[in-house]
Amino acid sequence: MAALRTKQLAAVLLDLTNGATEEESRKTVKEFAAYLAKKGLLKKAGKIMEEYATLYNTKHSVVDATVTLVARLDEKNRMDLREALKKKHDAREVHILEKVDQRLIGGMKIQIGDTVYDSSIQNSLNQLQAQLLK
Repeated sequence: MAALRTKQLAAVLLDLTNGATEEESRKTVKEFAAYLAKKGLLKKAGKIMEEYATLYNTKHSVVDATVTLVARLDEKNRMDLREALKKKHDAREVHILEKVDQRLIGGMKIQIGDTVYDSSIQNSLNQLQAQLLK
């Protein structure tokens, strides 16, 4: 029930801020935080904001992608990846968070929600090893 309440509170905040100006949204969020404090729910604010972000992104066709690579993308490759992900996920906007991990050897891993696209060399080597050991 606590998880449902968290989602309900996030949905209420989304409804309250929908179509509001930045100034109106700030005021609404401040009042919402005061309400949470009054009800003893301030400790749930982080989870509520996570749920809010998920609801907002879904409503506005925004995709959050975590991209893990051996080295950071240059601007052209970042823009090309963003456009490809927009098309693949029918998104209006794609936010890319880049992480560097030398263990991948090459290639990249992309995580969007629960979906992972793994084109890393490390993954290819792991799959080859598994096939050879069968």
